[in-house]
Amino acid sequence: MIACSMMGYLLYEPCEEAPLYFLTGPTGTGKSTFADILAGAFGVKQLYSIGQSTPYVLKILLSSMYLLPAFMTEYRSTMSGKDLKDETLRLTFDKGNFQRGKQSGDITSYKLAAQVFLEGEDMYTSGSIRTRTIVHKTRKA
Repeated sequence: MIACSMMGYLLYEPCEEAPLYFLTGPTGTGKSTFADILAGAFGVKQLYSIGQSTPYVLKILLSSMYLLPAFMTEYRSTMSGKDLKDETLRLTFDKGNFQRGKQSGDITSYKLAAQVFLEGEDMYTSGSIRTRTIVHKTRKA
């Protein structure tokens, strides 16, 4: 596991300023298989489902992943909270922050610094995200 994580770090480090990466295509074209293989090179064993999460959980994930890319699956144009999740992806590419108040009254700021690898059948429609994205379209042979 440590060797895989180290290999992933060595592969990832030179690409720190990379844009978002989106793997898209119809069912059965190997998107999930490719995502699993790539994540494994970084020592990541489980991919995160963006479609089944909340925008807040997405922000926490993207602010806690710094040295490894955040691998996410199931992007859908019809997913719940799509606009807020898209805004979070924009902020992550721009290395933005989000703030959260605590019960004590203190405010904590979190830096969104993860590199993002997305997989899904639908592509996002926002032009401001598409300009920040490398898109890899798969197709059936």
